[in-house]
Amino acid sequence: MRPATIVFDLDGTLVHSAPDLGFAINCVLQELGVASLPLHRIESMIGNGMPKLFERALAASNLNLSPGEYSTQLENFLAIYDANIARETTPYSGVETLLLELREYGCKLAICTNKKQGVTLKLVAALGMEQSFDAIIGADEGRLRKPEAEPLLLAISQAGGVASNALMVGDSAADAQCAKAANVPCVLVNYGYSNISVTELPSIGVISKIAAVKQIAFELGLFAEV
Repeated sequence: MRPATIVFDLDGTLVHSAPDLGFAINCVLQELGVASLPLHRIESMIGNGMPKLFERALAASNLNLSPGEYSTQLENFLAIYDANIARETTPYSGVETLLLELREYGCKLAICTNKKQGVTLKLVAALGMEQSFDAIIGADEGRLRKPEAEPLLLAISQAGGVASNALMVGDSAADAQCAKAANVPCVLVNYGYSNISVTELPSIGVISKIAAVKQIAFELGLFAEV
């Protein structure tokens, strides 16, 4: 049997990135002459990629931009975020320890996110986490995104694993639906950015601390003992 593969979503699962995403969003809103959005509202908008976050923030601010202005301000948002990508973003408590422990048990580790590939790689490197993962799959042009199964299956394959011996860990409907489509068990964290209760989503369990992933992997038989 190939080693177990554990695939993680990024924003809201491994890292708390909302402060920097919110900073970039609010910089644009201020330039457009409207009030900043509170962090808790921005957190509820995260998911399905950064353009979708931008779209939701404009809608929440009752802004209707022309196509040209929309494109200009979207690029402005992306540029501000890129320049401040790890200003306040940090891994959640317990993440770094968990990744080390899973490595010790021989697990292959991967990231599967709807964040663009280049931005994802830059953030993971800025946080010093790039050596922890065997594969990092972001959203590229021409590639399907979560909730489709393709990016998760690609992450598992590139990490050197197989779907029959894998686990997905996420925080949203996109993660749960992606795992279901790929026939991979899914665990959801309840501290992330989902705008609905994760208890309503298909999963094998909901956890409040990322460290619980190790015990769940053991219970699934992904490795011999903990």
